[in-house]
Amino acid sequence: MRPARGLRPLHSLLGEAPNAILLTDLIRVVLNSEVTVTMRVHELESKNNAQIAEQYELDAKYAEAWPVGDVALIQSPWAGWKVAGSEAEKGQIQRIVNDLVSYAVGCVFGRYSLDEPGLILADQGTTLRHYFARVSSPTFAPDKDNVIPIVDGDWFEDDIVARFRQFLRAAFGDQYFEQNLQFVTDSLGVKSLRTTLSSPSTRTTSSGTRSARSTGCSPAPRARSTR
Repeated sequence: MRPARGLRPLHSLLGEAPNAILLTDLIRVVLNSEVTVTMRVHELESKNNAQIAEQYELDAKYAEAWPVGDVALIQSPWAGWKVAGSEAEKGQIQRIVNDLVSYAVGCVFGRYSLDEPGLILADQGTTLRHYFARVSSPTFAPDKDNVIPIVDGDWFEDDIVARFRQFLRAAFGDQYFEQNLQFVTDSLGVKSLRTTLSSPSTRTTSSGTRSARSTGCSPAPRARSTR
């Protein structure tokens, strides 16, 4: 879900208070908006085809109607490479939730913020001081030491699962926290959130590196951003 202006504007689409957001409702809003965008792109591209065909006196077939599934947007629910029916929607939801998890990790490292648009920290060498210069009172603050443990047990108070839970509460409130957490888990098709967030793919950071710190039980990979 990596929206240009963060998640805050999406709250207003639901007409609810920011501290009472059901992810199932929010995802439905996103899905509906993706249908609208896809249909609009299809309309514009159809007009372009017709005008170009007329301008250059091309064969009439180039101005004929063409399938909306050929619109080259990853958001398109009708894209030809996707399966049809309920499985297609399931895949769309999984993609959006995956993006949400990715966005959350970006917020943990200060790359994004729930309160400000665009990138917040994007250059190597930037610090929390630079972050707070942009976001003085963040709804969800980035990690202080810029290191997130990725482990398969509850050994750290600031491990990636704990931080994602904090993100869900900050972004969508406490009222539906358990339902939202279950929705994320179900949408990703895993038994627990830790299964996904502790996977090898998660351990590779945005800079493509990995780091680890020894614990009394087993090595604990710790994702580190380029901040």
